[in-house]
Amino acid sequence: MQTLETDSAVLDLHFHIHRYFVNLLGVATSKGSIDLYRLLYATPTEPRLDYLRTLQLADPSILVLSFTWYKIFAYQLGATLSNGEVLVVEDEWLEGAKARAALPTKSVKVKHELEAWTMAFTPIGLGGYSGGDDMALRHFVVAPGSITSSSETDLNKSPYTFTWTDKKIHSAGVTAILPLSDEIILTGSYDDYVRVIFAPCQGRRQVLDELNLGGGVWRLKLMAQVTDGWQGKDEGSASFLILASCMHAGTRVIKVRREENDGWSIMVLGKFEEHNSMNYGSDFQPVETKGRKTIVSTSFYDKLLCVWHFSDEPMG
Repeated sequence: MQTLETDSAVLDLHFHIHRYFVNLLGVATSKGSIDLYRLLYATPTEPRLDYLRTLQLADPSILVLSFTWYKIFAYQLGATLSNGEVLVVEDEWLEGAKARAALPTKSVKVKHELEAWTMAFTPIGLGGYSGGDDMALRHFVVAPGSITSSSETDLNKSPYTFTWTDKKIHSAGVTAILPLSDEIILTGSYDDYVRVIFAPCQGRRQVLDELNLGGGVWRLKLMAQVTDGWQGKDEGSASFLILASCMHAGTRVIKVRREENDGWSIMVLGKFEEHNSMNYGSDFQPVETKGRKTIVSTSFYDKLLCVWHFSDEPMG
């Protein structure tokens, strides 16, 4: 086992399938940067992490609270900062694996009044959503490849390209956003609720269903989905299996479902409540064993990592 040692706190990390780097790992830090590593295997039992590059996005006094890869273009990613900024970042080095590329360029898409906790791109990549401690859910547009400068975009001159802000849906900070389509999103909040929201680029937002999960919903991960003629908000059926990290309430496995005649619903299928402090991180093994999903959940103050199993009825 290799331990990743850094001189800053790790606040978020994600693996990414990249055209040049297999097993690319990005690590968000408390010093305004995202560090890139590659996971390599000298032997099947001896993995190692090779440092590749640091993307310095802000002053080291600012925290990168979350980031996500842009699935369409290998050289783009999004990040949220403790000063409220939501960034779209382009890095030529990621695009061409150049040894000496220019510094990453960045464009501020949203400015929250308080910490920007989370963001997500829409599936087709033309827009995105962000959530902050100011209770705001914001939508912004993305123009891929539009950031062009020799170094950094002038943040003082870069206009914010958000299309709407909604502070009426959530009664506390917005901490998780999971797009189910380009207009249907699932959100989590410090107010303990998970919500299915119709959130078009233009037009009125609408909460389609909501459920109190008993704790602040910090992260949401899609485990499985089945769609049957689903055409967005009002047509067809769909079912989504979601893993939710619910802070002081532990971990939940929920099903978000749309029936052709009954609309949207959310139900809890399973709970794991063995953690003695905040459950911030949970993930699952994609490969099932004898119909069981293997789930790993962690908690903060007690430094506890738990491995457990969940058996679900057939999706539908």
